[in-house]
Amino acid sequence: MNSALSGDLVGQRLFGEYQITKKLGEGGMGAVYLARSESIEQEIAIKVLHGRAAESTEIVERFKREARVISMLSHPNIVRVFIFGSTEQNLLYMAMEFVRGRSLREVMAGPILDELVAIKIIKQCCSALAEAHDLGIVHRDLKPDNILLTEFRGEPNFVKVLDFGIAKLTDQGG
Repeated sequence: MNSALSGDLVGQRLFGEYQITKKLGEGGMGAVYLARSESIEQEIAIKVLHGRAAESTEIVERFKREARVISMLSHPNIVRVFIFGSTEQNLLYMAMEFVRGRSLREVMAGPILDELVAIKIIKQCCSALAEAHDLGIVHRDLKPDNILLTEFRGEPNFVKVLDFGIAKLTDQGG
């Protein structure tokens, strides 16, 4: 990836194969981009830490912790991380599963959810969190913005839990 630490990465290549096609969102700590591999027709999300955020040891550790925590999890309702690293320019990134869908917050802004649909969503969230808790991971920022609903193998309202950035690893011994 060849770009300035604070610049827009659209148009850049990552891993030689993935073209960054657009910015999906941006916050105080970083930005999330969509990247696509033409040869295997795969899209991934690239979460990048802003250069100014990378100057904070605390923020860098939080970013690394998020990658480590998510990589420990293999639940189908939790977004998967593929690669974590830094560029030659020390730009930290996390390549993860791209989920096409809507946040639970967006869905809740519309018509009232059918109660069976709401139960299905909550059940999937609880199942994802149960795996995390079994591994001593506490999410600590679960909210409608961090729950995406997508379609998976013809099943609507399939949950993907995101953003383990402030997750806590607990001592499983006690």
